[in-house]
Amino acid sequence: MNQRPGVSGEEGSKQLPRGVISGLCSHLLTDALVAVSELNGQVLDALSSSAQTPRAFPLGPKLQARCAALSDLQRHRASRCGVLLADVGFADSERWRSLALRGECEDQILQNDWLAVDEAVALASTVLLVAWHVLRVRPSIAGFLLGMPVTTVSAFRQLGVAELTRVARQHPQWVRPRWSNRLDLWNCILAVEGDAPSQDETSLVLRCLTASAAMSSRLVLSVESIV
Repeated sequence: MNQRPGVSGEEGSKQLPRGVISGLCSHLLTDALVAVSELNGQVLDALSSSAQTPRAFPLGPKLQARCAALSDLQRHRASRCGVLLADVGFADSERWRSLALRGECEDQILQNDWLAVDEAVALASTVLLVAWHVLRVRPSIAGFLLGMPVTTVSAFRQLGVAELTRVARQHPQWVRPRWSNRLDLWNCILAVEGDAPSQDETSLVLRCLTASAAMSSRLVLSVESIV
C-alpha cells in the first residue's frame, strides 16, 4: 500500500486523535474492572458455598451466617467494590520471584482448608488469569486493584498462561479471600440494606480502594483526598 511521502508508519500512528487514545484507555480500564467484578462474583459464590459446609470458614464465625445467606443484591453490590476480593499471596514477592526464576515453589499441599480441591483449583486459576490480563491491559492500576506490590508485578509479568495454570493446580491452598483479617472491612463489603451505618456503592469502593492503597503512600493520599 502506498504511503504519503515523508510520513512513516510510526509517525502516522502518532497522529491518532487524542479522543481516540483516551477512549481506548477508558475501554481497557472498563474491561479490567468488568473482569475483576465478574471474578468477585465467583469469590462470593465460593464464600457462600463454604459457609454452608463444615469446613473452616476463612472469615470467622461472625460472618459465616451472613455469607451463607447472601442475597443477589448483596453479591451484586459487593462484586462492584472496585478491587479484587481474592488473593493468592500477591504481597509475597519472594514467592513470585521464585516461580519466575526456577518455575517452582517449595510448598505443594494439594488441599484447601475452606474449599474442596477442585473448587480451589478452579478459583485460583481464574484469579491468576485475571491478574495476568489486568497486568497487560492496565499495569498502572494492578497495585491497588490486585493488591500486588511493584516487586511482585515485575516477577509475575514473566509468567505465562500455561505456567499460571500449573501454579493453580499445584497450589490450590494459596487462594484466599482478600483481607481475611479485616472483618470490619468485610462487614462493610457484605452490608445489607438496613445495616447501620448504611453505605452506598461509592462509599464501599472508596473504602476498599483506601484499604488496597496501603502499600502505596502516594495512592493513599490521592484516595484520602477524594474521601
